[in-house]
Amino acid sequence: MRIYLHIGLEQTGADRLQQIMADKRDQLRGKGVLFPRAPGNKNHTRLYMAVSDPDHVDPLRYNRGFITAEKQCRLYQALEQDLSREVAQAQPDILILSAAQLGSKLHRPSELMRLKALLDPLSDDIRVVAHIDTPARALARHYGAQILEGRDRPLSQELELTQSKNWWQAALATCPKIDPQAGQFEETQGAPFWLDYAALQAHWEAMFGVGNFSFRPYDEAAVYG
Repeated sequence: MRIYLHIGLEQTGADRLQQIMADKRDQLRGKGVLFPRAPGNKNHTRLYMAVSDPDHVDPLRYNRGFITAEKQCRLYQALEQDLSREVAQAQPDILILSAAQLGSKLHRPSELMRLKALLDPLSDDIRVVAHIDTPARALARHYGAQILEGRDRPLSQELELTQSKNWWQAALATCPKIDPQAGQFEETQGAPFWLDYAALQAHWEAMFGVGNFSFRPYDEAAVYG
């Protein structure tokens, strides 16, 4: 069985693709392709929340009640069992997992290690796919989404980073100390490290293997047509 791991990115049509796959779930299954329900009906949010580092609490985990390491551990164990059971029942040729947050939030190697440990018992054939847009458009959409989540930093934070030699590291350096009770999250205030697409590819290939990662261009007209 081959696993296609779709990691987003956010605001590049993931929600539309997931809606289509959810609507066509039975047809896909009849063709040997499983888009499982265990990680989530459409966006596989349970998968993302289960593999982030225990101390890497984001707005999603906070709002869903998976703040403590104990609750997250139980989520991981439940997902591991539910996903394995669903795959065993379907016996698919292809398994598609899709969570828009994976590419734009999992920046720690330990998080990818946890994700791989979850998937390894299912298959060692894992292909990672990310949809991307031009950095300027991606940044504009991301900044707008952050504003709606409560960002209070100006866009000059990112504009100044264009002078840095290493965007990935410079962007991560802008992330505040996580304080859920105070509403401080990396994802809300920090610069988008993932805009360094070369570093994003290297980050994922370091865990899943060189050649097992591919980009797809985000064509809004095609995705929403």
